[in-house]
Amino acid sequence: MKWEARAKKQQLWQSLLNKPLAQILLGWYISSMKEKTSITLSGEVLARIDRLAGSNHSRSAFIESVLRRYLLERDRAAVQARDLERINHAADQLNAEAADVMEYQASVE
Repeated sequence: MKWEARAKKQQLWQSLLNKPLAQILLGWYISSMKEKTSITLSGEVLARIDRLAGSNHSRSAFIESVLRRYLLERDRAAVQARDLERINHAADQLNAEAADVMEYQASVE
């Protein structure tokens, strides 16, 4: 009986995990798990963090927020650089085709 109840719970969890909301919540739960680390910062930097974070946020929350924004900006910049490279490559091909077409056009003189 104990194994049957456990199997039913597993089945329930598996069916829930197939739902979009459950997947989102599971992702949130996993991403909300924190790991403790230690960093060394100058007193000046800590003072500025404390001023900017204010009494509403901890240093850790403030630093994590800033780092998340920084990492997101880096990801966006990488995507934009890749897109620009693709656009420039396509433009080079189109310019070559246009030059080729221009060579074949008769001059109007």
